[in-house]
Amino acid sequence: MILPYNSGDSSVVLECALTDSADITSNGGTERTGATVDSNGIKGATAGCCVFDIGSYDTRLDSAGQISFETQAKYLTATEGTGNPSPHGGHDHYGDATADAVHFGANTADNNTGSFMLLNTYSSDNRHGYKLQHGAEGDYFNTGKSICYANGEYCRVTLAWDGAKRECYFNGVKVFSSTTAGFTVGGGELRYLSIGSVPGSVWPVLSGQYYKNLTVSYKPVSFSSHPLLSDVVFVGDSFIAQSQTDTLSLKAEPWRSSVQFAVEKHLADYGLRANIYIDDAVSGETIYASATPISGQLAGALAKKPRIVCYRGGTNDAIAMNVGVTTSQIQTGLETDLTTLLDSDTVEYVILGTVPSLRNGDGLSSPDYQSTAYDGYVDSVNTVINAMPAWAASNGYTGRVIVVDQFTDFGGHSLNTELFQTSNIHPGSFGKWAQGITYAKGIMQVLS
Repeated sequence: MILPYNSGDSSVVLECALTDSADITSNGGTERTGATVDSNGIKGATAGCCVFDIGSYDTRLDSAGQISFETQAKYLTATEGTGNPSPHGGHDHYGDATADAVHFGANTADNNTGSFMLLNTYSSDNRHGYKLQHGAEGDYFNTGKSICYANGEYCRVTLAWDGAKRECYFNGVKVFSSTTAGFTVGGGELRYLSIGSVPGSVWPVLSGQYYKNLTVSYKPVSFSSHPLLSDVVFVGDSFIAQSQTDTLSLKAEPWRSSVQFAVEKHLADYGLRANIYIDDAVSGETIYASATPISGQLAGALAKKPRIVCYRGGTNDAIAMNVGVTTSQIQTGLETDLTTLLDSDTVEYVILGTVPSLRNGDGLSSPDYQSTAYDGYVDSVNTVINAMPAWAASNGYTGRVIVVDQFTDFGGHSLNTELFQTSNIHPGSFGKWAQGITYAKGIMQVLS
C-alpha cells in the first residue's frame, strides 16, 4: 500500500507535517533561505524549501521504499508550450509553474543530480512532461495522465522503489515506471532528500508551491488485489471506441479524460488496481444482428480472459429502430451476447449500461434526434437492457448481470449538455469521464 501520513506503520523512518519549523528541525531537516512555513505546509523561495539528511536512517531503504508528500495539484500539471499558463478547476488543472523538483539521493545537500528526481520540465517538443532521473539519465512521461489523476486542491505524490524498479504515483495511481541501477543509503547515493529545487540546479526553482505531510518508509508500494480486477474488458460502440483515440498528450483533445482513466482513478480511490481494456469496442456496431454486430467483438474480448465484461451498446440500435429494427431483435441479440459471455470459461459478471438520450444530436438526423420519436426508441432499448438481470436470474445466471444507469446519470431526456460534444450524441471530455465513473460504480457493486 501507499502509506498515508500518520499511518503509525513500523516501517516509517521519517514523518514530518512540514507545517512547523520546530518539527522540521526535530526531524533532521533544514529550511532553505527564504522558505515559508505555516499551517499550509512549506513553501520555497529562490533557494527551494528544505532538505533532510537521512544518512543515518534504516539501511533497509537500500532495497525498497517509498516517499510520499502532498502538494498543490495545480503545480503538478502544466500547459503546453512556453506561454503563460492559466489555471483551471476540477480535474483538468493547468499548471502555473515551470518546474517541480523533488530530489532524493544527492551526495551533498546542494548537489543538482540524484538517484531519484521528480522533475516537471520541457521535453524535446516543448511539451511539459515529468521525468524520473537517475544521475544524468532519465525518462519522461507525459503530463496528460497526470492531469487526470492529480485532481483536487492537493495531490499525494509517491516516489517508490523496489530493487531496480522506480515508480511514481499521483493519488494512488501509477503514472510512471522505469528501471535503473541500485543504490545505497548513508555515504552512498541515498543521503539527502530535498523538497523543492536544489540550489545551483539546472532546473528552475519553485517559489509558490506548498508541500506537506512527508512520509519516508522502507516498505515497497503494494496494492490490494482482487481476482475479479485482473482483467476488465469493455465491448460496445462509439461511446467506448472514441476513448481509444484519447491520448496522454496535451496536443490532442480530449486529453484530460477517458473511460479507461476514469475507471482506474475511481478504483484507485479505494486502494484497488485494475487492468482495463477498451480496445475491442468498435464505432457503429449494434446489439441486434446487423452486418456489424457487437457480437463480433466477443471472441477478442474473451481471449483476454476477463472476469468482468462491461458491455456498452444500444445507441445505434435506437437509431436503427427508426428504420424498422424491433425491440425483439435487440432483445434476442443482447440475450445471445450475454449467453456467450456468461458461458465462457472466465467471465463471472457482465455490466450493462443504459443508453443516454440522443437529444444533443441537434439536426443530425431525419427526423431530428431531438424529436419525441427518438426519445421513445431510447426508452425502448433501455427497457430491454433493464430487463436483463431478471432474464439472467431465470436462465441460471442469478446476480451475474448488473445494469448501471447512464441514461439517468447523463440527465435523462433533459440531458446535461456539458457532458456531450457540441450538437453531437457522443460524450465529450467530461462525458467520457462521467461514463467511466458510472461503470466503475458498477464494478464496485460487483466487488461488494
